[in-house]
Amino acid sequence: MSNLGDFFSLVAEEEKKKKEELEAKLEKAKAEQEIIESLGKILCQMAENKPEIENTTEQVTEQVVVESKPVTEQVKEVTKESDLGLLGGTTATKTADPLTPFDQKFVTFDDLNKHYKTYIARVQQQLSTLGGGGTNDISDIRLPTKVITTSTYNIVARDYYIGVNYAGTPVITLPINQKEGKCFIVKDERGEAENAGRFITIQSIGNELIDGEDKVILQFNYGSLTFVWRGNSWRVV
Repeated sequence: MSNLGDFFSLVAEEEKKKKEELEAKLEKAKAEQEIIESLGKILCQMAENKPEIENTTEQVTEQVVVESKPVTEQVKEVTKESDLGLLGGTTATKTADPLTPFDQKFVTFDDLNKHYKTYIARVQQQLSTLGGGGTNDISDIRLPTKVITTSTYNIVARDYYIGVNYAGTPVITLPINQKEGKCFIVKDERGEAENAGRFITIQSIGNELIDGEDKVILQFNYGSLTFVWRGNSWRVV
């Protein structure tokens, strides 16, 4: 009887162990599915908050289809991983582009994470074509600069830094109808702005005043002025 009792105890312990392992797999699968759903929400928020880049990223977003499976299906496939080979990162079809085919299925978070990183890199590459430094690395972005060697210059929207190097009294004109927060910097690069014949005049157009005035004068050597559009007028910083 003692041996029979030990046998049933071992069976009970084995069943308990299997039950605990299954519950652990269920919890892990639930956690992975929650992460997948969270990533999906992030992608939706990105699309809602960046309408201006919708056309640019349209081709990229069409390439990503993440299919979230029910938890029970994920557990079933985990138990068959040795036969299916899905944990090795394989998909139904291998192609040169890691974002295709469109019907890829992800069993583990690692698979989804690799795919998601590739997608983010693709979006960054697309965004870099919109302007600025033309780079994926934000630390290497270069702002546009312009050197003025003539008596007059009309600033355009794509300008940012305007370096004045004209042997005279140049007049710089600010643009109209700018977006809130648009900035321009005007700098005396010649180092002669204190001289009466080298003053740099920055003027506005129409009713778009500069701190209540229609113009300001830069008259200190190697000095600079920053102009910020505040919706109804320019502010000098």
